[in-house]
Amino acid sequence: MTPPLALDLPALIEEIGVLLVEADQIRAYPPDYWVIVVAETIGIDLWHAADEAKLVLSAELGLPPAAAEAETWKLMLQVNALWRENGGLRMALDEAGGTLTQTYDVPLDGLNAELLAAVVRSFSLAAWRWRQVIAAEPGPAGGATFAQPAALA
Repeated sequence: MTPPLALDLPALIEEIGVLLVEADQIRAYPPDYWVIVVAETIGIDLWHAADEAKLVLSAELGLPPAAAEAETWKLMLQVNALWRENGGLRMALDEAGGTLTQTYDVPLDGLNAELLAAVVRSFSLAAWRWRQVIAAEPGPAGGATFAQPAALA
């Protein structure tokens, strides 16, 4: 049995730059880390976890207003509990900076540029939406609406 061909991640990530018109820039930090800036404001970190054969996507979401902290922490835990429904998207509090982060694992098996571009696009849109929710001041339910950036449409 022949071993599977190694995936050329740097070339794959460079290729998604062409597919992601909303990607303003892609920065490489060899050997296993990249940052994709989407819609000028969302930095998506891509970490290659070689020992687990996956890419880990991460985005900072910010911090809620002080008056909304308890509800936000509760909401983040509820999101984590819905891993079946959300495909494994996770929320966490980065202890270093105290920032909320969104994280998602992408298996390398079967990964191609089109699939990775679609995952990054969806992940970016989710991060943008969560940033809006987290930054919102507490108020009446359903009171806020957010205009999606054209780059993520």
